[in-house]
Amino acid sequence: MAISLDISLKAKVLKPFLAEEDPLIAVLIADARSKGLVEGNLSFSHWNTFLTVDGLNSHMWLYAYETTLKNINGTTKTKHVTDHEYFRFVYKKKIEFYRSNLDFYNLAPLLKKMKKENLAKNKLVDDFEVDLSFDIDEIDFADDDIFADEY
Repeated sequence: MAISLDISLKAKVLKPFLAEEDPLIAVLIADARSKGLVEGNLSFSHWNTFLTVDGLNSHMWLYAYETTLKNINGTTKTKHVTDHEYFRFVYKKKIEFYRSNLDFYNLAPLLKKMKKENLAKNKLVDDFEVDLSFDIDEIDFADDDIFADEY
């Protein structure tokens, strides 16, 4: 939430989480720090012990992979990913499993399009219910591509 709202957090508030072996917490804190949202110093030394091939095969794989991909774990280590039998392929293609830069609040265009599609489909259903028949001419395919699946 702090990342989405661009709110700074004090390092002392986050320090108790540094001992947790929860990959999502680790990725979120590393991401917040990389965005300058952490006031003070944090040591990722515990989490960075998972920057190994074994770490990628463990419950901390998300931290080991994602923070290496985004270079947000405070190290320059990449060998554990580039030499891994599976992760080297997704790393080469820069595939992300976590993104914090998505604009989830800009749903207006999608919602507007969905409303338009629903109205058009409801009109077809209503027309069908009137005479229990369906005529292909009742569909206006030129109406801004409302029947296109572009999500």
